[in-house]
Amino acid sequence: MKTPPRLDPSAFLYRSLDPETDRSLIAGFSCGDDDLDDFIRTDAFRYQALNVAHTYLGFVERRLVGFFTLATDAIRLSTSERKKTKANGDSLRHHDHPFMPAIKLARIEVCSNYKLECSKVGTHLVRVSCFIVLDVAETVGCRFLTVDAYPTAIRFYEKLGFVPNKDEQFRDKLNPSMRLDVVLGESLGWLWEM
Repeated sequence: MKTPPRLDPSAFLYRSLDPETDRSLIAGFSCGDDDLDDFIRTDAFRYQALNVAHTYLGFVERRLVGFFTLATDAIRLSTSERKKTKANGDSLRHHDHPFMPAIKLARIEVCSNYKLECSKVGTHLVRVSCFIVLDVAETVGCRFLTVDAYPTAIRFYEKLGFVPNKDEQFRDKLNPSMRLDVVLGESLGWLWEM
């Protein structure tokens, strides 16, 4: 099977989910996962109204191609993980605040039909999520993008630089907790490729 062409980032636009205008648009969206399809049709609107999570829609030439949902998060890092957080010549110490600020990529998916037409849409949705985290980090403490990865998506996240969270609270989870240190973005070449 021939690999579809890569997404042209300049053709990609994203915006917040709008409960007034997007219900009919979402009705036809399918990513092939019943749980995610149900989320975007029902829970996304409710979570956004409750200010629990915020959903963004991704478009290429006015066509809905995917979505992602963000919520605040905090993760506990082991001492060895803290030592790897070096930035500006310093790193977190074992006695620093026990929880590290993060934004969780709570949901992400690409339209099933569009996956056949274009590749790297999921990567671009994660890229936009990272830029939102970096923007938030300009005004409040925020260091990581986290995700509770579906087992079938673990390799995808690893390729983007996500690593498993090792603290005992994350062990033995059906959907493993992973994180990406967006402050150390210079080591994430894919993030800056356009």
